[in-house]
Amino acid sequence: MAKILIVEDDEFMADMLGDCLSAMDHIVEKEKDGASGLERLRRSKYELVVLDWQLPRLSGIEICRQLKFELPHIPVMILTSMDRRQDKEAGFDAGADDYLAKPIKLQDFFARVRALLRRSTIVQD
Repeated sequence: MAKILIVEDDEFMADMLGDCLSAMDHIVEKEKDGASGLERLRRSKYELVVLDWQLPRLSGIEICRQLKFELPHIPVMILTSMDRRQDKEAGFDAGADDYLAKPIKLQDFFARVRALLRRSTIVQD
């Protein structure tokens, strides 16, 4: 069981991912905008963060940069419709540990979550 934060302004997507992760016994919290997401990250401990790129008030890329500066051990997955090679490079250059373009296949998403959580456990133990 892991504590996961989803920062996603698409409520349907956030609820779908959150419900599926909760069904897998993870603790899931959600935020709809970047500034609130970053504030929550500073207040609570998470084992994984799933970030949309295009968020109100603060982009997922800016959150990722700040998070990797302040708390570099927390794995970050960017989940976005931004699918150009340059976008992926920017995401990884900002510190993302994984990058998945929408529309997603849930099986791919969950496999990547499992991989990131394994890395998170190794780093934090």
